[in-house]
Amino acid sequence: MARYAGIGDNLRMDRARTTTFEHTISGLLTKRADLLAETDRLHERIAEIKNDVAAIDRVLGTFGHEAPTDDKAPGAEKRSMGWGNSLARYWI
Repeated sequence: MARYAGIGDNLRMDRARTTTFEHTISGLLTKRADLLAETDRLHERIAEIKNDVAAIDRVLGTFGHEAPTDDKAPGAEKRSMGWGNSLARYWI
């Protein structure tokens, strides 16, 4: 909510926000750093999972079972959020 400065100051309004967007920029930089840190953690976790899958494949090999050659789980498909190309259609 805006405040009015002293009487006789042409009733100028003091803004409750900064004109340089300092808080917004700071918040976005913090969020960006958090997201990058999360991607690092996820990459590490993916590497751990791939190592586990390779170990399971080796154990299966000792029992004479041949591991699948593709890297996809049975029945796994690429899933979409349903956005597709709707944003592009909106702009056109």
